[in-house]
Amino acid sequence: MAGTSYDVIVVGAGNAGLTAALAARQQDTRVLLLDKCPKAVRGGNTRFSGGGFRFTYSSLDDMRPMLPDLTDEEAARMDVGTYSTADFVDDVMQVTEYAADKKLTNILVDQSYATVRWLTDMKVKWILSTSTHAIKMGQKLKFPSGRVISVNDGGLGLVEMLFPTAENKGIEILYEAKANGLIVDKKGKVAGVRVWDAFPILCPGEKCDASVDGHPLFYDGDHISGYANRLLLPYFEKVIESVSATPVPNAAAQ
Repeated sequence: MAGTSYDVIVVGAGNAGLTAALAARQQDTRVLLLDKCPKAVRGGNTRFSGGGFRFTYSSLDDMRPMLPDLTDEEAARMDVGTYSTADFVDDVMQVTEYAADKKLTNILVDQSYATVRWLTDMKVKWILSTSTHAIKMGQKLKFPSGRVISVNDGGLGLVEMLFPTAENKGIEILYEAKANGLIVDKKGKVAGVRVWDAFPILCPGEKCDASVDGHPLFYDGDHISGYANRLLLPYFEKVIESVSATPVPNAAAQ
C-alpha cells in the first residue's frame, strides 16, 4: 500500500464517505476508501441510523421510480401531500434554530430529489415509511409531508447496499485502516494520507502465524487479542509522541 497512487482518497466509510467515493468514481478516477472498522461492522454511524430521507416532491408520482413494486391500487389509497423547496428549507431552519448556513441549505434542498434518484441508481432499495410515520384515516393512508419513504433495513441496509456497489464499480476499500495524518509536499499541498497498519508489525514475515510464543494474536477474524495489543503498545506510544510533539503553525493566532 505504501507508495500506491490514487486520484481520490476518502477517509470514512459511512453514507457520506461511500457516496463521495461513488461520485468520484463516476469521474473515471482511481478511488481508495478507508474504513477504520473491521469489515464485519463497516459503515460508520450510518450503520445505526434509521434510514429516513427527506426530499422535495410534488406528488406520489415523483416517488414511483423509487417504489417500482407499488401498485396503482396501493397508490390510490395513499395521501402523501407535497413537500416543496420552501417546506424543506423551513424545516431545516426550525430544526437548527436558524443557525444553518443558507447557501448550503439551498444546495441540500435543491439537489435532494436528484440525490435520491441517484442513490436508486446506486442499487439502494426503498420502502414506504408506513410503520413509523403513516396514519390510517378512513380508507386513506396519510403520510406527513417529506417523510414518506425510507431505505430498506434502515442505515444498516443502506451501507450494505452501497458497499457492493462500490466494489462492483472498482473502488478499492481498506478496512481497519485509521488515517492518522496527512502527507504534505514541500509546497504545503496535501499529497496523501498516512494510515497506520498493525499487521506488518504483528506479522513481519511472509507467513502470518496465529500466535507468538504460544500467545494468540487474534480473537477471531476481525479482532486482535489483548496480547497483540500489548505488542503494539510501544508503536502506539511512538505515534502519540510524534503527534504531541508536532508544532501547530500559528498556534497563538488560533
